[in-house]
Amino acid sequence: MTSQAITLWLCAIISLSACAQGSSTERASERSAAVKTPTAEAPAVEPQASRAQSQRKAPRWLFVGDSLTAGFGLSPEESYVAVLERSLKAKGHVLSLRNAGVSGDTSAGVKRRLPWLLKRPPEVMFLCIGANDGMRGQPTEALAQNLKDIVSSAREAGVKRVILMGMRLPPNYGEAYVKRFEAVYPAVAHELGVPLMPFLLEGVGGEPSLNLSDGIHPNKAGHERVASGVERFLTEQRLLAELLGGTLESSAYEPR
Repeated sequence: MTSQAITLWLCAIISLSACAQGSSTERASERSAAVKTPTAEAPAVEPQASRAQSQRKAPRWLFVGDSLTAGFGLSPEESYVAVLERSLKAKGHVLSLRNAGVSGDTSAGVKRRLPWLLKRPPEVMFLCIGANDGMRGQPTEALAQNLKDIVSSAREAGVKRVILMGMRLPPNYGEAYVKRFEAVYPAVAHELGVPLMPFLLEGVGGEPSLNLSDGIHPNKAGHERVASGVERFLTEQRLLAELLGGTLESSAYEPR
């Protein structure tokens, strides 16, 4: 074989080798792309960390109150807080409600235990206290100051929205005192710029069929009515979408 023929033969071998390597590289790239690109039949799986993060974003609502909130005489699942949570979840809302009602508690009691309650501040706090203050004839000025202090402390702790739930007293506590007591809630709400539900027990207080035999604490049907009333209030005030949508800001509330 001549030197020219040998040279041509070597060039041909080198060319074939390069083509083979190129083809192999292309096939490897195609296989790599096929592995990295999810198909419709095999969708990408959301990482567990992302799911956990999504769950942590669920709005947390804290209900602070007395026996009316705790569900005196009923199981925890029958309290209006639990009923409200089930109702909202049934409508597709993701959230977590905590019942911090303590039977016999007063506004001063809430003020004392608030630092513990706010160790992990919720996004929203419902302040449902004062009935025992009134039934014990406590000075309405003290009730007003305690409510203001509680709202201020909650805001300082990082609670983005405090909602005040109004209370009323039976007429047998004296007309003058009853009027002063009821006036506390709208006055505090106006001064601090917080939403006010005028009366937590609207449609329930004083209705024998919706209360226990003591005539004070709502029964199971009564708590269901309270839960419905709270949800209706939040909807009518256009607060529900705000509280559930993660758009809360730590600013004063403007009444609708």
